[in-house]
Amino acid sequence: MSNSDKSTKPLSKWVPRNQKVFLASVSFLSMVHPTVMGYDSMMTGSILNLDSFVSYFHLNNATTGLNNAATWAGELIACFTIVQYLNDKFGRRISVYCGIVVLVIAGILQAAAKNTAMFVVGRFVLGFGAQITNISAIILVAELCPIHLRGFMMGLAFSCFLVGALLSSGITYGVRNAPGNWNWRIPCLVQMGPLIFAVINLLLLPESPKFLFLNGYERETFETLMITHNNDKAETQKVLDEYRLEVEKAKIQEPRPWRMFLKSRINLHKIVISFTQAILTEMAGSSVGTYYLSILLTQAGISSSTERLQVNIVSSAWQLVCACSGCLVFDRIGRKVQALISLTGMVISFFILGGLVKKYGDGDNRSGSFGAIAMMFIFSGFYSFTYTPLTTLYPSELYPYEMRSAGTTLFAIFNGSWGLIASFVLPFAMNGIGWKFYIVNAAYDAVFIPIVYYTWVETRGIDIERVDEIFWQHPINSRHSLKMDSEESDSVESVVVEIINKV
Repeated sequence: MSNSDKSTKPLSKWVPRNQKVFLASVSFLSMVHPTVMGYDSMMTGSILNLDSFVSYFHLNNATTGLNNAATWAGELIACFTIVQYLNDKFGRRISVYCGIVVLVIAGILQAAAKNTAMFVVGRFVLGFGAQITNISAIILVAELCPIHLRGFMMGLAFSCFLVGALLSSGITYGVRNAPGNWNWRIPCLVQMGPLIFAVINLLLLPESPKFLFLNGYERETFETLMITHNNDKAETQKVLDEYRLEVEKAKIQEPRPWRMFLKSRINLHKIVISFTQAILTEMAGSSVGTYYLSILLTQAGISSSTERLQVNIVSSAWQLVCACSGCLVFDRIGRKVQALISLTGMVISFFILGGLVKKYGDGDNRSGSFGAIAMMFIFSGFYSFTYTPLTTLYPSELYPYEMRSAGTTLFAIFNGSWGLIASFVLPFAMNGIGWKFYIVNAAYDAVFIPIVYYTWVETRGIDIERVDEIFWQHPINSRHSLKMDSEESDSVESVVVEIINKV
């Protein structure tokens, strides 16, 4: 397509021009892929409670860890090889479509698995596809939703991870008495269902307006921005002018996003935030309430597979309620304060949980056993209130457009790496040191309270393309670096303005 054809190409007729309908489609995009991811993640934890699944694959601690590790490995390989390239080269929508195709293949492999190797390969392929769809969809949502709704919509995204977890727990419970091996094969097949709706919904959404503009689709950009800004021509034109300024600025700056991470203190600071957020997301104890809840329940004296599945369902529902509640207050309390509140509650809960498992882990005292489970619910509530929705919200807010794919992918690499470590370490640690595991977990969670307080920044109510301004003023940077970053920005902008005036 020639440049003139690109610039005059209209927006697809499938895209709704009414802002409310449009935002409903954006919201669905933000929800459906985390739902699929949550279903896939909890499915492993749910079918581990089925004796038929465990006996069919002859599972032990090592192979149980391998099933979970394969998913994390697939996510990491996707991050290292293709996610950022797909998004920046072909756009967010095409990337989501590619990920959906991979997820369908993964579902077929798992449902048809004849041995452990085939099931593990299916888990690997699933992780690969899930990471492509999840990162691409979240970036697209971040670039399409208005500022005042960003905290809610982006937070809602990964909160729907718990919708998928609840569906997985419920479906596994419902088919637990299916004949033969269908009680675990059916949940594997069902995971492909939401993908049909995901494909249909993508037809109703445009590409990222920034991507469209950078690739010469000016009319599509204008029409998309008119929808997102509720037909406000003045505001739309203001955004287009900012796009032009940023395009000229990009011409005299580092064109490769991965190299830009090491070019300034601001980007190094962002790496620190992403790294610590990834540790808290995967190693703070959340896996105990999802992937390895069955081990905790056994330690607490709950041995019946039916009772464990029932607890799984209630746990998923509880976490979903807490996560959605957290989304509603993100734009009131703020990301950082909410993170500190939840982290403090998590530390206290885990200390108490360790004591209860020690005292009542033999299962002789049912009240004590249920007390331990209740404390796990309290821990999960604190975690879900902030860290579940923050998973998709915070990484996409920290970086400007030219680094957003790379920045979100970098967080996913950190997150996947810690998740991979957790999948191998946690089952052995929980079985090896018993109640002491929860005390150790609580102790290193406490270390992160001052880290979050002194290094994280508040992004509430700030334009996603202007978040760097917070870092210029943040106390973690030295006065010299603040001055240099600010002067560098002013210098670049003055050159850009001069270029535009000449043109």
